[in-house]
Amino acid sequence: MEKTSHVRLVKVIYLLLTLLISGVIFAWFDISIPFKSEANGYIENATQLNWNIVLTGLFFLLGIVLTVMCEKRISAVLRLKLSALLIFAGFFLCSFLIVTIPYSGYYSLLYLAYGLLGGLGTGIAFITILIFILSSYPKKKKITLVVILITFIIGALITGKLFNFMGNSELIGWRATYIIIAIILAILHLSAAQVVKSKTNR
Repeated sequence: MEKTSHVRLVKVIYLLLTLLISGVIFAWFDISIPFKSEANGYIENATQLNWNIVLTGLFFLLGIVLTVMCEKRISAVLRLKLSALLIFAGFFLCSFLIVTIPYSGYYSLLYLAYGLLGGLGTGIAFITILIFILSSYPKKKKITLVVILITFIIGALITGKLFNFMGNSELIGWRATYIIIAIILAILHLSAAQVVKSKTNR
């Protein structure tokens, strides 16, 4: 019994770590620097960039709703693998848009990559992990829910600063930073799929 509780705790901690890093999707104001078009200290495309975080939030909620609707028909493993694909594609595509958007004005591509793919994928992963963790501690759902939400919010604050630092460094740069984010999140979510799979198989 004690060993089972220990294994369960390790799994939950890993899933919380995944949510912590996934919070970067809402750290847009920290990692949107390469997309800004500035003139005399004034951000000329602030409105277009602000729309991106709004759309990201909407698609995040859509991902949650769709997941709840399809929870019984699509396994948690498959949902997390899908989220890994969507999030990876979103941030990877953004790495190519960095050098074009401030000059081309094709913000629809940014909304598609970051907002739709990134937001939707994160929403799917968030609610899938939340359901799994809550089911692991059925008698402590309230405190567990609070921990999950706080972890995700802190993630948005911490990861934004970290990746902002990486993006502004001459050694890494913004394009490489977005690719790194894509790879890290893909690995975390694919591994999370294996974590929930072990419970599903019992």
